[in-house]
Amino acid sequence: MRALWPLPALPPGALHPLRPRGARVPRRTSRPGGGRPTDRTATLGADPPELALTLNNLAELYRTQRRFDEAEPLYERALKIDEDSLGPTHPSLALGLNNLALLHYDRGAYIKAEPLLRRALAINATYLPAFNQMALLFLGRAQGNAKALDLAAVVCRQAQLINANYAPIYNTWGLINMRKQNVFDALRMFERASQLDPSMFEAHMNFGQIT
Repeated sequence: MRALWPLPALPPGALHPLRPRGARVPRRTSRPGGGRPTDRTATLGADPPELALTLNNLAELYRTQRRFDEAEPLYERALKIDEDSLGPTHPSLALGLNNLALLHYDRGAYIKAEPLLRRALAINATYLPAFNQMALLFLGRAQGNAKALDLAAVVCRQAQLINANYAPIYNTWGLINMRKQNVFDALRMFERASQLDPSMFEAHMNFGQIT
């Protein structure tokens, strides 16, 4: 059987999704002892928050070109800027954490990817790309490890409960079913992914390769 296509967090060649203009508002905090709130980013003397977006886009481009050594410090710097400007538990950090985890996943460094994904889900429990990447991470560990395969399926089920129309999770679920040698359920999942997102070539390829 030919190799099936896992779906990355972003389509090959795509850049980090741009935030809508004006959607990113600097976090405001109160001064110690009270008083008027201050713009946190103005007092840090650090990189401007908007730089994180540019760094993420460039890092994502490098990642898709497999220039991992160049991408990693950019992802890390972008994440640090977001942490400084928004705080370490802001839900928006989930995207940067997921991107850095995806880099480690692509390198096969699963032990580095998992804590980043767990942190992403801890601060944003509905961030579906992190669910999808976590399921792929468990699937990658499933060789001779039935427990990891079961965990991958559980993660897919959790994502489905959050949003039953999130197409990538069905492609991943289909890969899990194929590893379980459950071809019928795999076909259903690949077909569902294709229906939800007709542009998802991975799901179309996977469906075609087992029919």
